[in-house]
Amino acid sequence: MKGAFRIAVIADIPLLVHWSFSLILLWILYIGFSLNTAWEGILWMIALVLALFFCVVLHEYGHALTARRFSVPTKDIILFPVGGVARLTRLPENPWEEFKIAIAGPLVNAVLAILFGLVVYAILGKLPNFWDMEPESNPFLYYFLPGLFWMNVFLVLFNLLPAFPMDGGRMLRSLLSLKLGRKRATNAAAILGQIMAVLLFILGAFTKNFLLCFVSVFVFLAARHENRTVRMDALLGSKQVQDIMRPQFSRFTLGDSMSQVADVFDREDEKNFLLFDAEGAVAGVLQERFIKKAIERGTLSLSTETFLSPRFEPIDAEENLKTLLRKMQRHSYSILPVFQSGQLVGVVDVKGLNQFLRSSS
Repeated sequence: MKGAFRIAVIADIPLLVHWSFSLILLWILYIGFSLNTAWEGILWMIALVLALFFCVVLHEYGHALTARRFSVPTKDIILFPVGGVARLTRLPENPWEEFKIAIAGPLVNAVLAILFGLVVYAILGKLPNFWDMEPESNPFLYYFLPGLFWMNVFLVLFNLLPAFPMDGGRMLRSLLSLKLGRKRATNAAAILGQIMAVLLFILGAFTKNFLLCFVSVFVFLAARHENRTVRMDALLGSKQVQDIMRPQFSRFTLGDSMSQVADVFDREDEKNFLLFDAEGAVAGVLQERFIKKAIERGTLSLSTETFLSPRFEPIDAEENLKTLLRKMQRHSYSILPVFQSGQLVGVVDVKGLNQFLRSSS
């Protein structure tokens, strides 16, 4: 993801931090100075927040490792100022699997809250009230450990709110999917999530809690994005490659010159082409970016074979568009030959796929 850099790889899952994470440290400094807090107190605040985000990392690995049990890989985990995101490569098809993946994160924080609570109670004989915590003679005991207890309690309660796409919202969506199906369940959960996001924003505005306002905006936009993604996923699953393929396309052989390709490239909508060998079999593809380079550098007298790219694979005309999109994104394909019963019947390229996605969004 742009703007994020890797800091570790744990359990074969990359852990990234987004550049905006640094804003949380600036926010702590602002709060500390506005309250005339001593430097020692500010450092304890920073230590508490960093420890909290370590708990957030454990929360996200709870999701990721549970997803792995159901053969759902995790691309990476990214830390933002408002929390963490475990980016799964796909959504589990089984609603109960999604429920278990969603609840795994809050369960991690529940276990941490119990552990920190037991330690604090064993040492102090009580659990200090969250609002009364102050770095006193022993800030580790009277501020740091109680803070981790209360913040993990907060993470459990906050994440269980049925505000999609938070964990509680995902749990709700999974339960609704049992009766309504994923598309309708996502729409219902997303609407509820957006309503709750608006209420959280209003609460944050009245209490002057700008972090809560920021989180509510994030939840609102994420709910809308996830709803659109699931609707598009359902549409792609119902359409086949033959619905968007181009049956008529230009053919070039390995012996043709790039000037012949450039003529079609300038006159027609086609920007990526298949290349055929002398026997008429697909030998490779000509990608738009290489054609543009040939035009810019004045090397159109060279043969197409000079610019041939082997990055392609045949796809069946009856394959659904979800599979097509996954293949083109994963391998950066520009154009693919479409076959039906062993015969070449057309091509599908990234331009045609993008046009379909835009018209359907």
